[in-house]
This record gives sequence, structure tokens and C-alpha cells, in this order.
Amino acid sequence: MKVKELLSDKSKWTQGVYARNKDGESVLSCDPQATCYCLSGALARCYVGGSATFWIMYRRIEALLAPNQTIPRFNDKATFEEVKALVEMADV
Repeated sequence: MKVKELLSDKSKWTQGVYARNKDGESVLSCDPQATCYCLSGALARCYVGGSATFWIMYRRIEALLAPNQTIPRFNDKATFEEVKALVEMADV
């Protein structure tokens, strides 16, 4: 699954934590109870956090950000539409 599929609508996206369960509680992105994800959490869920593929996709997104911008900082200040556009542009 690609990040653009996991973050298919605003209800599946979050800010401030990697993932949340249906009750809005913070959980790990690999938790089967996770229902929404920040951009970093979605990357970890889709591409197994820490794997070579994860880092390739992470760097692909980072390359599209402004200098000195990080994925978590971008996610937490952006709108869902901005995150979705970035994910589409990076094709992750």
C-alpha cells in the first residue's frame, strides 16, 4: 500500500503524533488499532519504518520540502490538502 492510499481522506490523517486509534489516543504506526496517521507514521506503516525502502521514500519527500524543513514539522503545520499534494507529487 502507498501512503497516498493510506491517507486517502482527512479522517485518516493526524497531527502531533505518529498515529491515533479510533478513540483519538496516540498509538504506534504499526499498531493494528491505528486508524489515522501523520505523514511520518504513514510512511512507517506503508514502508516498514527503518527499512531501506522507508528511507528512500522519506528522502523522496524531504527533497520536495523547503530547505531546513522536516517531514514532521511540515505535517504539523500543513493542511491535509497540502500533505495530500506533497504525497501525490512524491508518488509514495
